[in-house]
Amino acid sequence: MQEINHFAIQIGLILALSFLVGMEREQNIRLRADIPTLGGVRTFPLMGLLGYLLAHNIWTFAGGILVVGALLVMQYRGKMLGERYGLTTEFSALIVYSLGIFVVQGQYWLATTIAVISTLLLQMKKPLETLALKISTDELLTLSQFVMLSAVILPLVPNESYTEYQLNPYRTWLVVVAVSGVSYLSYILQRWHGEKQGLMLAGIMGGIYSSTVTTVALAKQSRSTGLPALTCASAIIGATGMMYFRIIILVWLFTPALGAALVKPFGVMGILTLIFSFLLFLRSRGQARLTAVERPSINPLQLLNAILFALVFIFITVITKLVVRHFGQVGLYALSVFMGPTDIDPFIMSLAEKMRFSLHDSGLAIALAVASNNIFKGGYAWYLAGKQVGRWTLSSFVGISILTLLLAALWL
Repeated sequence: MQEINHFAIQIGLILALSFLVGMEREQNIRLRADIPTLGGVRTFPLMGLLGYLLAHNIWTFAGGILVVGALLVMQYRGKMLGERYGLTTEFSALIVYSLGIFVVQGQYWLATTIAVISTLLLQMKKPLETLALKISTDELLTLSQFVMLSAVILPLVPNESYTEYQLNPYRTWLVVVAVSGVSYLSYILQRWHGEKQGLMLAGIMGGIYSSTVTTVALAKQSRSTGLPALTCASAIIGATGMMYFRIIILVWLFTPALGAALVKPFGVMGILTLIFSFLLFLRSRGQARLTAVERPSINPLQLLNAILFALVFIFITVITKLVVRHFGQVGLYALSVFMGPTDIDPFIMSLAEKMRFSLHDSGLAIALAVASNNIFKGGYAWYLAGKQVGRWTLSSFVGISILTLLLAALWL
């Protein structure tokens, strides 16, 4: 009786999965009733059952593939006579036939996953074709670079610690992948949104990418195109608001305890900064609400950029250890302030990658680096965009930095 129940479950599963794919193909038949096709809601379950029956012996299953393949070739030749060349239905039939061997082996989750993914791919024909036409060659190349960084290079990097500084190439490259992935998301959003976009939206998405780069880009554009000072300042401040959330996510990926500790002070600062930037934007009365904003020119996934980030990360990790070894906690805090003029991601990730310090010390060091970076961004805006933009950004960033340190000291 137990064996009968076992077979009943397997037969029921193969019927359900093949029926799911067959239902989708049946809908396709109804939409294209004037064109003959392979089959639908009856043919696919029958093919699934055939695959299940033959899968109990590997040789009969292989022979069945040859027979089914021959039938599909005959079907495709008939389609070619009608000047139709798609192989979607034929490949769907082969997948349904092959589900039987997974079910017989008891790999129910794998069989179900394959059937569901196949049905989704069949059903999403138009959205996927539209997406393929929308993605440019450059964006496809960028996506390929991300896959190369994460799925090709990362597994090849040794996961061992070297030298007295405990440098781990795998962990270092994992940091590169994480930072590049977050930056890549913002990069794609900015490119897909088009040449015309609101300055606030440009600032917010740029903050996900890099608030320092966004500040420099918007400040330069403000001087060259005459963007209203208050509107430009609000976008720059909005980028910094998003920076707080970006830091929480990146730190949490590698040290959840430290990321959780930063949620309260940095989360509050991110919300307050975004609210303040939005109020400034409203005060500007919507001037340049839709302005031509330059697309990001730096691809965060270029291999050279990734290697450079990795080298900077290693350098800062070594410097941090040397400073702490010789000067202790005071040296760590001084180094945090010193990192302000540059991109602070490598320094923050060097603290998060391995928990070498207490939550309080690491969190306060990150807060000092952020505060220092904010003030320098205000200085960059003043220098590049002029006094009007600089007055708003620098004064705002001084206040934001002081509040950041107060909240960090209170809650960390």
